[in-house]
Amino acid sequence: LYWIQRRDLHTYQMYSAESWQLAKWVRENTSPHSRWLTGAEHNHWLFNLTGRQPLMAYRGWLWTQGYDYTNVEQSIQRQWASPDLNTLQKLGVTHVVIGPEEQIVWGADPAVFGELVLPIYQTATTTIYQLPSQE
Repeated sequence: LYWIQRRDLHTYQMYSAESWQLAKWVRENTSPHSRWLTGAEHNHWLFNLTGRQPLMAYRGWLWTQGYDYTNVEQSIQRQWASPDLNTLQKLGVTHVVIGPEEQIVWGADPAVFGELVLPIYQTATTTIYQLPSQE
């Protein structure tokens, strides 16, 4: 009973106000057919709140469905370490999200991406970049 009454002991925030703000902006300002280089945690705001397609989603979902994602994951790791505009475009990426998860887990560096493309939206912790059109 003590545990039930102490909500601070058993609360978990799935999405922050910033996540909802980012999702709203993406839904209103990007194509539903866009493809995103982003983190791959199970509760990433991008694919859960906007329906946008990530280059690779949560590994646990992919593994349980029998997908072999090792080649895509290796390509993603290379792009986070040393991004190449041509390779990203060949992979069909139209946008990049760099937030806390992308920096901590994948080692993404916003300064490096900022040298390739200009950010199109930014919050306190997250930057969204749009790649130039391939046309």
